[in-house]
Amino acid sequence: MFRFSPFAKLMFGKKRIPYKKGVGKMGKETLTLVFLLVSGLLFGSIIGEILSPWLPFLAKSKEITWSPAADLEILKYELNFQVKLNLASIGGLALAFWIHRRIK
Repeated sequence: MFRFSPFAKLMFGKKRIPYKKGVGKMGKETLTLVFLLVSGLLFGSIIGEILSPWLPFLAKSKEITWSPAADLEILKYELNFQVKLNLASIGGLALAFWIHRRIK
């Protein structure tokens, strides 16, 4: 259901622009997509490790690393994000996206 913005008349004169309540917040569908994609990456990685003795190209992986850090005199932080991608995990990612499209 649409509601009208209380500031629409102020901003745009007589025009009123409808907006949905809750737009901009992370919705249930977005959380489902993120959960499925992370699960697909994990599932693909596990399958790649299991099948690596027979299909060695599935175990070869690339690391993507991002390490933001700052020292602001009163606050200092160092974070380390690392993602290891291999062919099987990318396949799991594609499968998870396909599942998401099917349940949507």
